[in-house]
Amino acid sequence: MTIEQVKTTSELLRRYATGERDFPGIDLESRVDRDISLEGADLRCINLTGANLARCPLSGVNFSGANLQDVCFQISSLRRVNFEGSNLRNASFDHSVANNANFTGAVLTGADLSCASMEKANFTRADLRGVIVGNDYIEDILKGGDIFDVECAPYLVGAIFNETIMPDGSINNPSI
Repeated sequence: MTIEQVKTTSELLRRYATGERDFPGIDLESRVDRDISLEGADLRCINLTGANLARCPLSGVNFSGANLQDVCFQISSLRRVNFEGSNLRNASFDHSVANNANFTGAVLTGADLSCASMEKANFTRADLRGVIVGNDYIEDILKGGDIFDVECAPYLVGAIFNETIMPDGSINNPSI
């Protein structure tokens, strides 16, 4: 059975509302409807593996429990997005703004946070092993390195790291 490709944000919302959850590999970067926004949408448990959501306005979306592995969120607005319990392995947040986002219990293994703004984001119980920031891994920064010396480091002021699995596998409780 062939899955028909989603062409617009309104089509994605319509098909999701009818119970469909699997949309692997969709490309909405240049297909965002001017009058239909995904901002604030409830997309719990959706499968968007490998999707291109670059430059999409996604503030306030509920992606809790979603499979977002290999998703491109580059240059996207992700303020107050709920990623709780989501699979974000190898996702790219390069140059995105995810201030006040909730990453509680999310798996971000191998995700690219280069130049992302994640002020006051919540990483409680998240898995950050192998997270990439610029040309370095976040473990070098969090182990006492100077975040300001890393080219394109993420902005993490006020971020919460409670019971978070750090890049080296240890469980840490500091706040940056």
